[in-house]
Amino acid sequence: MYKFTTAPFRLLKSKQYMDSKMQTMTNKLAPTYQEPKTLQNRREQIVSVSRIIIFSWLCSLVFFADWWNLQINHFYRVLVDLGVFTSNLAEPLAVIICFPLFIGMFNYFASRVPSLDVWKVEGETQKKPNIVSSWKKEFRLRLGILRTLLYITPILLFEILRSQFFAHKVPVQAPGALELLAGVLLALFVYDVLFTVGHLAMHKVKKLYKWHAPHHSNKNIQAVDTIELSLPEAAGEVFISILALNLTFAHPLTRLVYDIVIVYLLVELHSGYNLPLSLHSLFPKIFYGGKQHYDHHCYGAPYYCKFFSPLDKVLHSFNNIQRGETAGRKNS
Repeated sequence: MYKFTTAPFRLLKSKQYMDSKMQTMTNKLAPTYQEPKTLQNRREQIVSVSRIIIFSWLCSLVFFADWWNLQINHFYRVLVDLGVFTSNLAEPLAVIICFPLFIGMFNYFASRVPSLDVWKVEGETQKKPNIVSSWKKEFRLRLGILRTLLYITPILLFEILRSQFFAHKVPVQAPGALELLAGVLLALFVYDVLFTVGHLAMHKVKKLYKWHAPHHSNKNIQAVDTIELSLPEAAGEVFISILALNLTFAHPLTRLVYDIVIVYLLVELHSGYNLPLSLHSLFPKIFYGGKQHYDHHCYGAPYYCKFFSPLDKVLHSFNNIQRGETAGRKNS
């Protein structure tokens, strides 16, 4: 009887112990680099101004909704007239264009724009991409094209299958501005939930980790590592992305915007930059970004989700509770 009545207190104590251990581990994983005070002030100024601009834009979506809706609908009708939504290949084509575009942009920043080095996760001391000879550049270009083709192959297969089983309908009207924004954010959230579950499984189950291991082969991550994936992992990511869009019943225009946004966010995660205009800098309590994903690639844990930081916090809390319950049972 005595053990039964004191077990909850031991459980609480063990949970508090695990919380402190998790905090200690997180502190150890934090990069040793600290931004200079002047750079921190610059970041705060940029973030403050950006937040004002974003807040003003969101207000305009509410108070001038009719004007925004009219512009979006006009843009949507132009895309429909151009035949963008008449084929299921619109989304794969958007991905094919955006991946090389964004990867090339961040590679250019890393090798040709030294003024941005101060915004890298580890500052100007962070290793830069190797300057290689011409034949190696050609080899890497071919390898990059091969990786891109490998990544988009599942997209094409899923879209072909979708076209066979589901009728392709093009809505007459575009979604409203707020509906479009909410649809993209909701699809990203659903994707991140599904990804976090699969990502955690690949890190915890050894047989699954062999599929994920190629993505962790380079500790000094660069933008091109976004598509450094095994075929099963690439297919899995594509599947959950398409599933997220279908679970949220996304409008064709929402799907197209989502494809562009998620490709940029994925590439930025692996760019090695901690930019002040990134979502994780502007809204740190809501989003993760390149800084957290850089730590994940270096240390393996935590930061299992990609975009939404509350998911990782829920995961840590659940993990701590499970460990606390196990410790409580052992002590009782």
